[in-house]
Amino acid sequence: MTIQLDGTIGKWSGKKPAWDNGPAPADQPPDKIHIGKVYFDNDGSFLYAFVQCSPSVADRFKETQFSGDIGGIFVDPDNNPDTGSAAEGHSTNPNDRGYKTKIYLALGAVGDKPMAGYQLFRFTGKYLEDNNGFNEEVPHSDQNSFDQNALIAFGKDGVELAIPLDQLGLRAGATARIMIEPSAPDQGTGFTTYKCH
Repeated sequence: MTIQLDGTIGKWSGKKPAWDNGPAPADQPPDKIHIGKVYFDNDGSFLYAFVQCSPSVADRFKETQFSGDIGGIFVDPDNNPDTGSAAEGHSTNPNDRGYKTKIYLALGAVGDKPMAGYQLFRFTGKYLEDNNGFNEEVPHSDQNSFDQNALIAFGKDGVELAIPLDQLGLRAGATARIMIEPSAPDQGTGFTTYKCH
């Protein structure tokens, strides 16, 4: 890997965020995490993501030890809203459809210590009432920050992860549409594109 996963934002400071959601609202529930800035980068093997979190995973754990999640990152590797997932509800916005894979960002604990993890789910077009159709687990995609050589880590600034490009259907030169959907209320949804180099 070309990026050390440690959950600190310093190495990303020279890059433009793919989404900047601003500071956390004053009335944010203590068990929720606000997504601030989100960054992406890649090498020949991985798509890297940094998700700025407020509070940090460790600080949230001081308030509540219940499991939860940060949200989801949806990836459309062929940059085509007409293939892939249908939009939820009655939306006609092409930004809301066409995704193939969901990166689910989970929170939990191992013993008395906090944990962050991710797992990939593919859109199947079946059972749309189940997670809007993202209900096929991608084999070997379950990552836990406590595992040795985990592809996810958390630190004082946020959560950092590496996702194998082939699990996302990405390659060098591909442009992906990305939707960032926080789980905390009233955060909005981020939309961006990312071109793999």
